[in-house]
Amino acid sequence: MAEIEAHLTGLHPDVDLAAAAPGGVRNAWFRPATATGGLVHVPPSGMWRSHGKPRYLDATLWLGDADREPPDLATALVTVLRRYLTAYGPASPDDVVRWAGQRRLPPVRKALESLGDELVRHTGPGGTELFDLAGLEVVDDVPAPPRFLSRWDSLIIGYAARERILPPEHNPAVAKKNGDFLPTFLLDGFVAGLWSVDRAGDTAVLRLQPFATPSRQQRAALEEEAERLVRFVEPDAARHEVAWAD
Repeated sequence: MAEIEAHLTGLHPDVDLAAAAPGGVRNAWFRPATATGGLVHVPPSGMWRSHGKPRYLDATLWLGDADREPPDLATALVTVLRRYLTAYGPASPDDVVRWAGQRRLPPVRKALESLGDELVRHTGPGGTELFDLAGLEVVDDVPAPPRFLSRWDSLIIGYAARERILPPEHNPAVAKKNGDFLPTFLLDGFVAGLWSVDRAGDTAVLRLQPFATPSRQQRAALEEEAERLVRFVEPDAARHEVAWAD
C-alpha cells in the first residue's frame, strides 16, 4: 500500500489529496485508485500464527489474461454462484448478496434463475428458500466431531444468516464491532467457544474458552483436537499444552 501511495503521489506531485480527504481518512491515493477493483490481495499475508502486511498485484498479471475483456456483471454472477454454492450451498439469495459484496438482490436472483436445472431448491428454517447445485451428495444428519476455525474463517462469514453455525446469543462474543471474527471451535457443528494460542519461551499453550460447560466426552474430544492444533500452529515449541479458561 505504501508503494502504491508513493507511486501515485509521484504521478501527481501538485495534488495534495490527503489535505482534501475527510478527517481520519488514511491512504488517500490508495482509496480512489482501488475503488473500482483491479488489484488482487495476494498470498501469503496471513497464516494461522501471524498476519503480515497485505501485498497487492495488478489483477491482469495475477490472472494472466491482460488481453481478455472482463465479463459483464450477469456472466460474472453466474460464475460466482457456481463457485459459491460448491463451497457453501445450500444458501439463500441473501447469503450470496452478503458474501459477494453485491448491493442489489434482483441481479442475483436473475443469475440463479439462469442456472435452471443446475440448481435444486430446499426449504430452510422459517420457510427460507435455499439453493444448491444439483447432483451433489446429501449427507445425513450425523454427529459432527469437534473442529477449530481460524480468525475470519469463511465458514462463519460466508452467510448472511449465520445462525446455521453461530447461535445468535454467541454472536457478540465472536463478531466484533471492528469487523473482526475471533477464532472459534465447533461442537456438533455449532460454534461453542473461543480459542487462542499463547507462546511463552519454548512453551505454547492453546486456551479453550467455552460458552457453556461441555460434557466429559466433548471435553476429551476437544482436548485431543486442540493438542493436534497447537502443535501445528507452534511446531517449533519444545512444549505444547492445552488449558481451559477460568
